[in-house]
Amino acid sequence: MWKPPEEPDIEKPDDEPTPKNPGQEKPELETTVITKPKVEDNQATVNDAIFDQLAYNGELIIDLSEHSSSIAIFLTEEQVKLLKQLHALIMIKKKDVTLQIPASIFTNGNQAVDIILQKLEQIEDALSAVYDFNIIQGDKEISEFDSNIIVSFVVNKAVAEHSNSLKIFYLNPQLEKWEVVGGEYKNGNVTAKIDHFSTFTVFEEDMETMVDAKEEKELPDTSTSTFNFLLGGLILLLIGASTFLFKRKRKREI
Repeated sequence: MWKPPEEPDIEKPDDEPTPKNPGQEKPELETTVITKPKVEDNQATVNDAIFDQLAYNGELIIDLSEHSSSIAIFLTEEQVKLLKQLHALIMIKKKDVTLQIPASIFTNGNQAVDIILQKLEQIEDALSAVYDFNIIQGDKEISEFDSNIIVSFVVNKAVAEHSNSLKIFYLNPQLEKWEVVGGEYKNGNVTAKIDHFSTFTVFEEDMETMVDAKEEKELPDTSTSTFNFLLGGLILLLIGASTFLFKRKRKREI
């Protein structure tokens, strides 16, 4: 009976790669990734491994909700490059303020980035914390952007008369006045889009016409009192002169 010829043994090359962790699937990418960064000396750094989990057009949430003081978030060159390639959105969530920043605003190549949230002293009539925001990429400060950043302040609604009048204001450094940005109140937060960085806080909208960066003290109106003083002095002078002339005339007659 005919039998087919046996196939020759084929040895596998010694350098054929062996699968690492066979049967283990690559983890699915997430549209939202939350991380609590390491914070030392008011500077937060993000673990590189977090970026491997982020999907295209995803959102990276940097949770700093336990922090309410000034803080800077540092992103390395490689992290910036990945965020830009993924067209990612970065949300920085603090106890009293939240920023949503598109990675596309990092326009100084792929250089490392510092996102600085500097908390300032509380000011009169402000209904939220007062913050000065800055982004430094390499040797360039990025203060104006093509894509809007979203800022959201936690507000003290207890001292606000009308929640729908709460608006975000920014400090105009040229005029040294607070100017309204706008925004909407919802669930204890006022949220608005901004296209530049400056100093921001929340006032009631009718404050637009009355709040200045430098408190203006109204000068007293001294013109009326000065005029009255001069007029009184002139009258006394005329009376004195008349009396002197009258007495002199009588003396001559005598």
